[in-house]
Amino acid sequence: MIYRNDDVCKGFDERRYSIVRGLFESFGLKEHYSVIPFGENVYTPDAHLLSKQELIDITGGGTVKDDEMADKFIRESIERGHEITLHGWTHVLITQYTKEEQFKNIKKARDFLESEYGVKIKYFVPPFNSYDDNTLSVCSELGLQILGRNKSQLEWLVIDNNEIMDEHCWYHAWRFFEGQLTPNKLKLWLQARNNQSKH
Repeated sequence: MIYRNDDVCKGFDERRYSIVRGLFESFGLKEHYSVIPFGENVYTPDAHLLSKQELIDITGGGTVKDDEMADKFIRESIERGHEITLHGWTHVLITQYTKEEQFKNIKKARDFLESEYGVKIKYFVPPFNSYDDNTLSVCSELGLQILGRNKSQLEWLVIDNNEIMDEHCWYHAWRFFEGQLTPNKLKLWLQARNNQSKH
């Protein structure tokens, strides 16, 4: 089972992600962190409707390595047995890009993560879970498997106390600190799944 925790990037809320990481580790579970290597992931309502240039302007510059806490979190997570995946190059809607642009940017981002963190990137998580035939072709050429949207969004599984329905579930750690979602509810959900697996 892949537990896919999205949006690790420059400027992310490292404290909340560390708390969630600790919860998974307390049950012997590893996460897959979807890393955005370039720019900052700024939450923008309806970002998928913005133009390429508008998104580039919003996400800014720099790399995840330029953020001391993000860089440390990624390195610690790898040392602790978690895996990192590629979540775009910046958090942009890649279907707005040509096949050549997608290839160039995905390859550059993958190569950056592999070089900086000494890992093999196996999975590509498209921002907004949106991709097209060009993305499928590019990922095939680069040897990447796509993890996109499915029915198993963990935030809603926890709220409704449902089971994972697919080969992986996806979520955003920061959401477990707002509204009716809390780290304790996630802990209880993981505990229930853990108890079921023992029987």
